Amino acid sequence: MKNLFGFNNDVPSSPSQLFDRFSPKSKIGMTNVQFHDAYKRGRRDFCKTTLDGVDLQGIQLRELQLRYTDLRFARNLNLADFTEADLMGVDLSGTHLSGFNFSSAVLCDANLRGANLEGANLKNAQCAGADFNATTLTNAILDGANFTEAQMNWASLHGADGLGCNFTMASLHGANLSQGDWERSNFCKAVLCDANLTWANLSQTNLSETRLKNANLSWADLDGSNIAQALIRNTALTGVRLPLGTYLIRRRIGFGNRGNSLRSI
Repeated sequence: MKNLFGFNNDVPSSPSQLFDRFSPKSKIGMTNVQFHDAYKRGRRDFCKTTLDGVDLQGIQLRELQLRYTDLRFARNLNLADFTEADLMGVDLSGTHLSGFNFSSAVLCDANLRGANLEGANLKNAQCAGADFNATTLTNAILDGANFTEAQMNWASLHGADGLGCNFTMASLHGANLSQGDWERSNFCKAVLCDANLTWANLSQTNLSETRLKNANLSWADLDGSNIAQALIRNTALTGVRLPLGTYLIRRRIGFGNRGNSLRSI
């Protein structure tokens, strides 16, 4: 029986295993000439199409219907306008999208697996159920974004601004959230096992029922956060700032390894 990662094992053994999760879906192919002829005639519905080689320079994607469209090999993606675009289910896996503006875009169920979104703007983007496995989101702007039930295993979110994000039931196994600003974000029932949260701002976050086994929370700020029923075992907690009324239990396990857990008074 498969687990929440889509694998038969308890956790993916490596980031490369994440790339075999989905099989390609059949889509209708369009050439650059066909696309622009249709666009000039007023067509705006390009759902479930493959736009390999199509030049998107100057196209305002929010005017188009692009649900479940394959944009991986479209040309001049960097010159297209993604703000407020409806990109539900689109395939942008493995693409270079560094610095792109996806603010207020709809990316629910989108495939961004292995994409480079370093410094990208996803402020208030709707990303529920999207695939961000092994995706680079270093220094990205994620304030107010919704990642409910998103797959973000082994993703890099180092230094990201994520004020008020929603990660409810998201899977962030092995993800790097170090030095990120996650103040007032919601991680309720999220999976953060083996995640790197060193020096992260987690103040006033909701970590209730969050799985943090083997995570690194060293020097993180959890002031005012809710850790009710969170699974915090074998977790590195050096220098962590704990919520008021919470104390650290240290116990020695095996041959000198330490296991940590938190308890509220």
